Amino acid sequence: METLTTNRKNKIELYASIYELPIKRSNAYNKYSGMDADIGSDKEAVGTHYDKLLMFLGSGKDMNEEAQREAANLYMYWQLVHQGINPKHLSFACMVHSVDGVVYNDLTESGLQKVVDKLAEIEVTEGEIREFLDDVKKNFRKSGK
Repeated sequence: METLTTNRKNKIELYASIYELPIKRSNAYNKYSGMDADIGSDKEAVGTHYDKLLMFLGSGKDMNEEAQREAANLYMYWQLVHQGINPKHLSFACMVHSVDGVVYNDLTESGLQKVVDKLAEIEVTEGEIREFLDDVKKNFRKSGK
């Protein structure tokens, strides 16, 4: 575990590695990090899916399956946005053990959203989330597992 102290002096206890995650928490992390990788969590994802969709449609080749997949990803992204769900934030929430001593063990989507809401309340930034998740991914790659 590692502790992140925010600018407002809140203490967030985090699992430092995906290898520290209990099995159910690991499954939830994999689910939401996979959604983030496939669908995306930011406006750049829309551009990426839209560009791919146009490329497949305009390729002159039979790329209907690929175009349908990109259209489905784009649709799913918009559904998540309209529901206020961000897969990157939910994957980060899976790594949170506690905030200011309050332990979070509810790994349902609504339980993880409560963690995200608490992080927003204490003003955790997008940059802090991305930096931590990037470190988790780098450490995973370095481990060679």
